[in-house]
Amino acid sequence: MLWHGWLSAFAFTALLFFSATGLLLNHPEWLEPTPPKTIEKILVLSQEELARFSTDDQGLRAMASYLTGITPVYGAFRQGSVEDGHAVLHLESVRGRTSFKVNLLSGKVNVKVLKAGVVALMNGLHRGGESASQWRALIDVAAIALLAFSILGYILFFTVSSGLKKSLWITAGGLAAIVFVFFVFVP
Repeated sequence: MLWHGWLSAFAFTALLFFSATGLLLNHPEWLEPTPPKTIEKILVLSQEELARFSTDDQGLRAMASYLTGITPVYGAFRQGSVEDGHAVLHLESVRGRTSFKVNLLSGKVNVKVLKAGVVALMNGLHRGGESASQWRALIDVAAIALLAFSILGYILFFTVSSGLKKSLWITAGGLAAIVFVFFVFVP
């Protein structure tokens, strides 16, 4: 039964996190609004630095990697393109976004870094949208642990004969309430 205790501890921590973020996302007015913070700056790459990168997808990824090494940014490479003599690179994550516009002739780089506000950060962590694969894996592990813990708890209800009838009524009532609200109030 020691594994049940470990599973309970992890599931409880995950349940607290996802319940709190879900509640706060459902009521964003409870939080003090924090507008995203934008930082803009200009860098200049030398002709030697520019010559290291091609304009295909692999070259644009390498350019983004190089630029993230010389200036603080938020995000991981999502896409890049070449438009009118400029390489346009976009990085995204739950912490924020960064865009680079690199003049391929002069080496001038316009950098725009947008740090996510609290609500956007919580939304990203709760949903796992633009997060790293490791965070999404943690969400999957938490969901599986919560499911396993819930199923084990439900099985325990069936082993207690005095609570069996009540458990079944509560289950049926909860399911009926969910179905009712969905079909009546969700357009």
